[in-house]
Amino acid sequence: MPVHLYASSGDRDVPIANAHHCQELLEARRAETRRVDFGEVDHGTSVTLSLPKMLEQFAALEG
Repeated sequence: MPVHLYASSGDRDVPIANAHHCQELLEARRAETRRVDFGEVDHGTSVTLSLPKMLEQFAALEG
């Protein structure tokens, strides 16, 4: 199962380094990962941008 990590380099609440670290750990265990950086947006905007993408991915699993 691929793991998608959504983050924002502009997020001052949750550093993007967390996503980088998580991706490294997962890939060390042979997980397929994809990291998406939404750029210079804040935490709330990052959540708003990532939620529809997550819902699409879960919907695709149902089909």
